[in-house]
Amino acid sequence: MDRERGVADVPGVPKGDRGLKIAIVFVTISSKIAHIATDILTLPYNRFYQQNTLLPILAIAKAVEDRENDEEISAQLKRWRDRKLSEFQLVQVASTLISAAVIGCFSWPPPDSLHWLGPAFWDASISFSLFSILLAASEQFIFQTLHRSPTPRNVDKELAMILYIRRSRKVEPLHSPLEELPPIPQIRAIKIKDKGGWFPKEMPLVEIRWNMVFTWQAPMMLMAYSAICFLGGLTVYVCAPLYDGQGWVGASKAAVFYLVSFFFCGITFVWCAFWAYRFVDLGDP
Repeated sequence: MDRERGVADVPGVPKGDRGLKIAIVFVTISSKIAHIATDILTLPYNRFYQQNTLLPILAIAKAVEDRENDEEISAQLKRWRDRKLSEFQLVQVASTLISAAVIGCFSWPPPDSLHWLGPAFWDASISFSLFSILLAASEQFIFQTLHRSPTPRNVDKELAMILYIRRSRKVEPLHSPLEELPPIPQIRAIKIKDKGGWFPKEMPLVEIRWNMVFTWQAPMMLMAYSAICFLGGLTVYVCAPLYDGQGWVGASKAAVFYLVSFFFCGITFVWCAFWAYRFVDLGDP
């Protein structure tokens, strides 16, 4: 049996050039779709997401691809988990404050012409904030348990929380048939004849688990959505005199003043959020 046929007979390996091409196209397209979808979902806090979740994971993936030693990879994972623990604490505190603010708003007397979006936004904000607290606490417990492990953990099992690594079959459970591919030197023995194009010519050694990227950033996402819904409900409530035909009364003037301050604070927040990370390098995870 020749080398190429021997590799193709391994369970889980695409049969021949055509099967490998299909697998590569599937992996590449699914990864790009997941990347785009995650960027859209994290748009309100994308800079924070990039610095605290995505870029550290990409740095760890690069270290694995560069065949760094296990001690260095474990150290990067530990630094990343410490950063995420701080993020989970921030989410719990901020979401608690948002929940308290929304609950306080429920005690305000509603205007007769209040649009239904006002209470709808506040109800959604409560849901987002409560679930962000619960999810942050749950993931914080996981990270603290890993951090306090009395014995050294297998690096491959630690990396499984963020990466697919095709050089090893030791990580259980297997979530995809593609994970049963043999070590990368065997994969590279299967040559693809075509050159160029939009897709790589071989299976990637390391692949980001985008479902896990979404999982570890989800508490911050829920908190951000909660804050947006709270501000949306507050805007609908305060601006009720402007859309119910009351005219230029005191409440209308207060609503205009609120809108001016809202846009000023919003522009300031976006500006500072951009420049806060523009020239700051938080370094490796």
